[in-house]
Amino acid sequence: MSAPFGLFTSDVSSSYTACESEIVPQFIPGTTGHLCDVTVHLTEIVLTNVTGGSVTVTISDQQTTPTAVLSALPIAANSTYEISFKGRLCPNGVTWSCSAGSSVIAAVRAY
Repeated sequence: MSAPFGLFTSDVSSSYTACESEIVPQFIPGTTGHLCDVTVHLTEIVLTNVTGGSVTVTISDQQTTPTAVLSALPIAANSTYEISFKGRLCPNGVTWSCSAGSSVIAAVRAY
């Protein structure tokens, strides 16, 4: 298991309300990694594919039987997707992966 990073750790970059935080934008790993290991409510994800090829992104919660937030979402070459949620509950944290490492930069807001 990789070390958690991002939400609610020392990597938190800014606060938008009393409890909403945003991670420092970073590449999604090419293998499943832990974005955070605490229950969060997702409010926004911005995904930017910086490569010339299409890739897929998977983001899941970490409940006993994980549920995909985004399942193999195709991200077109050199494009940005902004996805808003109304506090999508992710019990026990969030994992993420990309079909090609160092391809998609993600910014995530949650509370």
